[in-house]
Amino acid sequence: MWSAWTRSRPCAGWPMGSAWSSGRVDDVRPYFESAAVAVAPLRMARGLQNKVLEAMAMRVPVVASPEAAQGIQAKADRDLLVADGPEAFARAVLRLLRDPWAREHYAAAGRACVEGNHNWNGLLARLEELVVGEPAAPKGGRILRHPFAGGTA
Repeated sequence: MWSAWTRSRPCAGWPMGSAWSSGRVDDVRPYFESAAVAVAPLRMARGLQNKVLEAMAMRVPVVASPEAAQGIQAKADRDLLVADGPEAFARAVLRLLRDPWAREHYAAAGRACVEGNHNWNGLLARLEELVVGEPAAPKGGRILRHPFAGGTA
């Protein structure tokens, strides 16, 4: 996962000031806070792509390969852009860098997608229902029951 900035030191093969790759970092949040676009050009991916979800959760528009978009509940061209191949990636990234409305649209849509489909409260409620065998209590009055203790936890 890379984040593109419009003002920075260059990546190999990119014009000066157009993109930058940080490499491995301990905390991605400061990088996403200043990123204009996040790109995930994965050719092979397994399971949930947390970096894609992290970018979307931080309101950074994402351009992802079809492989990187698999496993998350995001709809292409609604929540993020999906591009297959270098030319398609370049077009999608340039579109977002040049069009503030498109950038804001995909930033907001990505955040809404994560809030609606990948938030801990909703996921834990579904897990509780699977483990306990009954729907979770409504928000605010939630009691977690331990399946082996027979009481409340």
